[in-house]
Amino acid sequence: MLPFEVLVQVRMHVQAVAGASSRILTGEPEVRSPMTEIRNGMNASSLPGLVWRKSSHSNPDGNCVEIAELPDGRLAVRNSRDAAGPVLVYTRDDFVAFAHSVENGDFDDFIED
Repeated sequence: MLPFEVLVQVRMHVQAVAGASSRILTGEPEVRSPMTEIRNGMNASSLPGLVWRKSSHSNPDGNCVEIAELPDGRLAVRNSRDAAGPVLVYTRDDFVAFAHSVENGDFDDFIED
């Protein structure tokens, strides 16, 4: 099981892409629905009905991220301490690549001792 608490410790990466569009990051066209365009930075409160989950490795202080699958198959990520706040939107492939990079220690130099 992937230790998702590490994701919090590499928040510099998350902050670096917070303002970027998933379309720019992946080269894929943005998916638009008739009612709501789901995009990076929109508030999680604008995405009702999603089932948010966090890792069983999360600490009890709430220092974690939560993930939900969007209707189009992409994944939304939010800060559990700001449940109505902004989300980052990733394709499943992008998120899996990031999670594997975390698991492989590619961001260990960001972890504070």
